[in-house]
Amino acid sequence: MRCSLDLLKLLCGEFSEMIAVGEFLLGLFSERIAIDLGTTYSIVARQHDEEFLKIPSTVAYDLQQGMPIAFGEEAKRMMGKSPDRYSVICPLKDGVIADFQATNSYVAFLLSESARQKFALHYDVYLCLPWGATPVELRSYIHGFRSTRRRIRIVREPFAAALGAGLDVFQDEPSTIVDMGGGTTEIATISRGFMLHANTLRRAGNFCDQLITDQVRKQIKLEIGLSTAEKMKLQYGSVWPTDEDLDVELRGMDRESGRPALRLFPTEELRGILNAYAHSVEDLIQSHLSRLSLDARSRVASNGIWLAGGTSMLKGWAERLQSRFQIPVRQLPDPQLAVIQGLKKIMQSPHLFDPLLRISSLVAK
Repeated sequence: MRCSLDLLKLLCGEFSEMIAVGEFLLGLFSERIAIDLGTTYSIVARQHDEEFLKIPSTVAYDLQQGMPIAFGEEAKRMMGKSPDRYSVICPLKDGVIADFQATNSYVAFLLSESARQKFALHYDVYLCLPWGATPVELRSYIHGFRSTRRRIRIVREPFAAALGAGLDVFQDEPSTIVDMGGGTTEIATISRGFMLHANTLRRAGNFCDQLITDQVRKQIKLEIGLSTAEKMKLQYGSVWPTDEDLDVELRGMDRESGRPALRLFPTEELRGILNAYAHSVEDLIQSHLSRLSLDARSRVASNGIWLAGGTSMLKGWAERLQSRFQIPVRQLPDPQLAVIQGLKKIMQSPHLFDPLLRISSLVAK
């Protein structure tokens, strides 16, 4: 009997050592990566790295071979300048997947570019998804990207943005965040780890870029690309009157002659174009506040709202929204990094944020 017990202890000890060795080896060949998968750009964070990778959300296809040939910056450089046999696409639209095959290839590219361990056997991938994504879109993320080498963990963007803004999403006091990205604008009020209410608008920075190209074509008969419109928006765009109005030089193609042309465009006119989006944001906030309880609304009025996302960098948001709603508006120093910074916090300590992970994936079950 004693021999049997000794043998059992020996086997258990060896088995425990095997498990420990297995976990050690898995640690050597596994990696956690967070991805803020955006309509225009995607931002990637590694678990033990302070830097973020910002990569254009573009994929170039060889139409004859039916396969991707370039991703990110290389694919973006081919946009509008490549032969007919190549097609350059943005696989996401309005913050969600528009072309699943291209997005899957793009995510694989992001993992290969960002992984420190090139021979990793397993990836824990943390992905953000808009709160307004449908159950079908959520399932496509979870099941479509899952593989024998990947475990996909979904985090809803408002949670990540709030954490990136330095807010305590588990406190009783409600926190309200407005996230203006490339494809979607979302507002959410969070308390004790739950979403009190959230609203989604499927228009944001890309919508503004398209408005600018359309109005420049209409007003001064000049064809410009979306990248030119984006640069103009970020450098000169505002949603509130400023003392810095001027005429901006725009280079493009004359609609009538078809030749390169240089025209002037007033920043005051640019502000008028962006007003269409700004009004939509105001309507979104008004609708959101009206659906909160009186107690939550009074607390939000006292605590204020936080702005995140690249489109919140347009000049004048704080002045405009404070004037409209009489609520303090707080802007972040790096609003375009809020989501990935919050996502990284979750990735580094998933056990602390397990309730957010469970809520984020709830409707997929």
